[in-house]
Amino acid sequence: TIIEYPGEFNYSAINNFAAAKGNSDYVALVNNDNEVIEGDWLTHMMAWVCQDNVGIVGAKLLFGNGKVQHAGVTIGLGNAAGHIHRLEDGDAPGYQLRCLATQNMMAVTAACLVTPRSLFEELEGLDEVAFKVAYNVIDYCLRVESRGYQVIWTPEAVLHHHESVS
Repeated sequence: TIIEYPGEFNYSAINNFAAAKGNSDYVALVNNDNEVIEGDWLTHMMAWVCQDNVGIVGAKLLFGNGKVQHAGVTIGLGNAAGHIHRLEDGDAPGYQLRCLATQNMMAVTAACLVTPRSLFEELEGLDEVAFKVAYNVIDYCLRVESRGYQVIWTPEAVLHHHESVS
């Protein structure tokens, strides 16, 4: 279903608006500039997010040239937070094989994540006021972690993300 958002661009508000229109047990934030590489990407994410202690699962995202765009986010890198392993070859194992292992992260990107609807609603989604465009998912991940849930990144779900193309 395609839903028209009636307001000005506000990434957080747009995603909250769309999530409110659904009724599934999980909310998937998936940017429209993602391209599926393998059809089982969502199955891999759902295998993790349905566990009681998991609050968010993020995917491995590659640029169109095959380089890593997102393999998890760490806080304190760059201005406030940054993507680790950015621009490494998409099939590179990463430092201590970290690009090959599903693991806990400080945060993941909202370009492709899955979270339980009950948790998304309890936390009132993404912050539409303080984080209209950037850092909204960092804030959400920190709030999820503060409730005792894990933020997981999995290399088993891989998509191309044509960042900022849309």
